[in-house]
Amino acid sequence: MRKTNQLWLRSLKHPGCTAMSKRVEMSQEELLKKALVPVEEQPYEVPGNWVWVRLGGVTNFIDYRGKTPNKTDSGIPLITAKNVRMNKLNDEPREYISANDYDSWMTRGIPNPGDVLFTTEAPLGNVTQLTNKGKVALAQRIITIQSLVGNNTFLKYLLMSPQIQSEILSQSTGTTVQGIKASKLKLQPIPFPPLNEQKRIADKVDRLLDKINQAKQLIEEAKATFEFRRAAILDKAFRGELTKKWREESFGSAEQNWEITTIGAVCSESFYGPRFGKNEYSTEGIPTIRTTDMTKNGEIILKDPPKVIIEEKNIEKFRLKKGDLLITRTGSIGTMAVFNEEYLAVPSAYLIRFRFIEQVNTRYMFYYLMSPKGQKMMGLGTTAITQPNINAETIKKMPFILPSFEEQIEIVQVLDSFWHMEQKLINRFEKYDYLNKLEQSILMSAFSGKLGTNDVNDSKPIV
Repeated sequence: MRKTNQLWLRSLKHPGCTAMSKRVEMSQEELLKKALVPVEEQPYEVPGNWVWVRLGGVTNFIDYRGKTPNKTDSGIPLITAKNVRMNKLNDEPREYISANDYDSWMTRGIPNPGDVLFTTEAPLGNVTQLTNKGKVALAQRIITIQSLVGNNTFLKYLLMSPQIQSEILSQSTGTTVQGIKASKLKLQPIPFPPLNEQKRIADKVDRLLDKINQAKQLIEEAKATFEFRRAAILDKAFRGELTKKWREESFGSAEQNWEITTIGAVCSESFYGPRFGKNEYSTEGIPTIRTTDMTKNGEIILKDPPKVIIEEKNIEKFRLKKGDLLITRTGSIGTMAVFNEEYLAVPSAYLIRFRFIEQVNTRYMFYYLMSPKGQKMMGLGTTAITQPNINAETIKKMPFILPSFEEQIEIVQVLDSFWHMEQKLINRFEKYDYLNKLEQSILMSAFSGKLGTNDVNDSKPIV
């Protein structure tokens, strides 16, 4: 075993591995021997040409805990825990110390580009690399970790991995704010492959996470424009622009013969969802529709709804019928959906059920209330500053634009088509969580020796 370790340790010698502490006088072999973790303390199995070492045994820590710098409006950038995000170093918030104070402040060590930054609390465990090439100062709650015998990028991703993050969290202390002391962090066991393998892992993880980040960026850009596009097309719909060509083709004129009325004038009935006692709920009962069953697309998808036993005489009064519009009045106020189902169901207590005269298409009403005009009338617009007060009477008093029934159908068809295309985009949004999980899976594989980069010929023992 001793011979195997010596051969493996010699493979780590590399001109790019610069010692950064007093331990520079120790050979790389001596550092690694001293840092080795006993087999019984190794968290999980790794390839045979890897070893387990203590983090503090193969790195140099720069820790400014317990010191508070004098901040200025300009000068040398001060990196705080607020700047350190997972695999990202934010410029904001910008804080500085005076250039005159730099030498007297930075007495515990100077960070170098590529060094790993680790937040010890608030938040615990954010990891990134220093990208600044100029002078920077370090605040509290950040430890700069400098690899003595390895690759810093490998070390960054290693500290980001689910395995190590979980280990660090288990060693943390504090109830309100979780944190970890440098002394404990130094004792953390880490898997340590040959240097060539560290570089291969770092390069491959770089490439894979870059692709994931590109996908995330596209999703964020799409999200930023989605609400704007939706509001714009709804606004056009209720100004007659979407159906201008349709009117010309149908009536020979683009003129709008739209009636201005109120929602109350076209509402045949409104009803507040009933409240039920605990003893009325039963798995054999009638499902109650809740806000959580209503999609942003105005549809209803049941998600294991509560069921109630309703007396026969009340079923007709409570039940939902095809074409009913449901609006949430408490909680997620203003969430809406059209009931177009065949099954028997009733609205929950926090919903208002609306029914309309035959001359009104309920889907058209849904889109009207979802438009910027409708949202503003309900106090739900982006500029709303007060708590919306939604009830049946206030909704009935709202102005309502009423085209012919045929034109309502045309508007609904155009908007449904747009909504369908946008739904595909929303499905991309939902893949954001998948991308996060994929990122974690890549990191977990990388530091278990399962990324497909390990070469068994690296530092192969000579028997």
